[in-house]
Amino acid sequence: MKASFEEESIENIFIPLLSKWTALQKDLNRRIIIFFGAPPGAGKSTLSLFLEQLSKENENLTDVQVIGMDGFHHYASYLKTHTEVRDGKTILLDEVKGAPETFDLIRMEEKLQEAKTKKELVWPAYSRTKHDVIENAYTVNSDILLFEGNYLLMNQKEWKALRDTYSDCSMFLYADPETLKTRLISRKIGSGHTKEDAEAFYSFSDGVNVQTVLKDVGEADLYLKEENGRYIAVG
Repeated sequence: MKASFEEESIENIFIPLLSKWTALQKDLNRRIIIFFGAPPGAGKSTLSLFLEQLSKENENLTDVQVIGMDGFHHYASYLKTHTEVRDGKTILLDEVKGAPETFDLIRMEEKLQEAKTKKELVWPAYSRTKHDVIENAYTVNSDILLFEGNYLLMNQKEWKALRDTYSDCSMFLYADPETLKTRLISRKIGSGHTKEDAEAFYSFSDGVNVQTVLKDVGEADLYLKEENGRYIAVG
């Protein structure tokens, strides 16, 4: 994965943000969990990994470890045997994998509770080759966990309850809907689909998820927006 970030964003936003998290963790004297939400295609995962790298390069900062939400997809066997109604048609959940209803919030809460009480634990991940969840994919042991996922800042009751219970700090990354549309269609084409299929998938799935996130953003401690590689604080 290649990405570049402007020095201005690093010095004026990212380093102060990491310093704030470090101070909070030291003040509370325990592990803290940051909830980081964004619509699909906004660059959330890339930014998360960059923040992790920055924290490890600066001896004055507590190491940040990124933990993802994707490992809490329902298993493929579940998605292929459970349905929902969309646009008046009954479909398998597998057809809208990545939508809020395709995640297992019970498992997610169990892991978050474990992260609050155990110094070291294992975390699940999602395999894009097996197209299924891999349990115990990696070890979690840092004092600052950056939990990233599309729906973590939504106001929907179940998601808000998770945030209220387990989040010590939160941030949200905005992006222009048209920019997201272009990125997501290009990403689908890049994975071997035709332009027509990619556009149809966006209309049926990705685009719906983008609007779901943007229309239901809850309160966050920081709102960011990315414009041509430059990040600014908004709201």
